[in-house]
Amino acid sequence: MPAAKPQTALRPAPTPVLSPGIAVSIALFLAGLVVGWTVAGTDPAQSTVPAGDNAAIAGAVSQVRGRPTAHSHPLLFCDDASGAQRHAVLRTQVQVVLDKHLRSGALARAAVSVRDLETGAGFAIGGDDKYHPASLLKLPLAIAWMRKAEADPAALTRPLLYDMQTLRESAKATGALVTGQSYTAQDLLERMVRWSRNDAKAVLAREIGDAALKAVYDDLAITWPYDNPDADALLSVNDYSRLFRALYNASVLRADTADKLLQLLTRTEFPQALVAGLPAGTEFAHKWGMRTLQNPSGNERVHLHDCGIVYQPGRPLLLCAMSAGRSDPELAAVLAEVARTVWQGRNYTGSR
Repeated sequence: MPAAKPQTALRPAPTPVLSPGIAVSIALFLAGLVVGWTVAGTDPAQSTVPAGDNAAIAGAVSQVRGRPTAHSHPLLFCDDASGAQRHAVLRTQVQVVLDKHLRSGALARAAVSVRDLETGAGFAIGGDDKYHPASLLKLPLAIAWMRKAEADPAALTRPLLYDMQTLRESAKATGALVTGQSYTAQDLLERMVRWSRNDAKAVLAREIGDAALKAVYDDLAITWPYDNPDADALLSVNDYSRLFRALYNASVLRADTADKLLQLLTRTEFPQALVAGLPAGTEFAHKWGMRTLQNPSGNERVHLHDCGIVYQPGRPLLLCAMSAGRSDPELAAVLAEVARTVWQGRNYTGSR
């Protein structure tokens, strides 16, 4: 008997419906239609990246998330990288101010972050440069205590003994503690935020411990600044601005608790620096910090910073500035000019 044919040979080969040349032509035509529809649906005025730059498009908006749990990964806020182009003119104006003071010698270096808190758009100059944060570090401590109060409302009203000595601050200065007296955590928070009291900070830090404080940094993906006990703490404006953004978004505290802390921050008594460049009466929830370096490098004798939220109806603005230079009065004048430039460049109304 003849050998059986392979099974595949029992079926005739299919006849192509289209020739290869026609198939390629149709594929190119359909691809052209898709591209055309995409371009037609794009408003050129809204385009912030060159056509075809897929990498730039994919990276235009990035998410900043907190620590994941077993079943969640909290979204803290989104960064809109395309906003840097929409704020290009304002960024240039701020850079001009900084360059002027760099040339004069009053400023050794500076970093500025500006961001619309409703849209997430903004820009940073020197955003990752590190500075000695000084009293800026009191804000994470305040957040840790407000978290504690959410779990235990009585935590803010219990008496805490001040048994230390006020060494670096005048005992006659506003808000100074008296050795041997007890104060509630609420009272200490007021003194620490409003008058930036180091004695109040010392008691609050001792009572809450490092674990609760470190959790604030970890949850906001901010580098813990105390890893090396022999080195000074350092932070950038990109790091620090997350604290205010998280407070505004109520992503690090409940909304009512975040509101209480932000209200306290609006009572900060520091009329220099950024406040001096804003119109009188502008609500500004902020924290400032200053440090005189014991071993200055070059022209960096003093670090002066001011960061917070400028409240304008419907247009809340994050404004964070860090600076280094030869004297705090000169640096305060630089930051005031930065704030004035940002306010005017954002087309806010009002005058000082």
